[in-house]
Amino acid sequence: MAHIQGQDWTPIVLRNPNNVKKVTTVQKKEIKKPVNPSNAHKFETDITTPASEEAPALAALPILTSVNRQLLIQTRVAKGMNQVKLANSCNLNVQIIQDLETGKPVTDKSILQKINRILGVNLKFN
Repeated sequence: MAHIQGQDWTPIVLRNPNNVKKVTTVQKKEIKKPVNPSNAHKFETDITTPASEEAPALAALPILTSVNRQLLIQTRVAKGMNQVKLANSCNLNVQIIQDLETGKPVTDKSILQKINRILGVNLKFN
């Protein structure tokens, strides 16, 4: 029997096609940043979208008006609930309640229906 030296097959590289970044015809800005501080001579390219493309998407998200934010806080406190208790009773994450009370945009309008039902108020997005 002959003794085979080395590897007798060729390596196969599998790549997930869903992981590939797609670059559209829209103008993209390339930012080169160091991969690792110890390897400052090696750079990785990060393709980002300009801020002007992201702005319309954020503007379309619903937020509570300042009057409704104050009503939410006052009603929650009057019922003896903190943000954690309200989030648990609505089956939500605490961060969502914090975002609503600070005026950050929320992606799901059904969240407000849950809070309205638990607190017994009629809060509306702007």
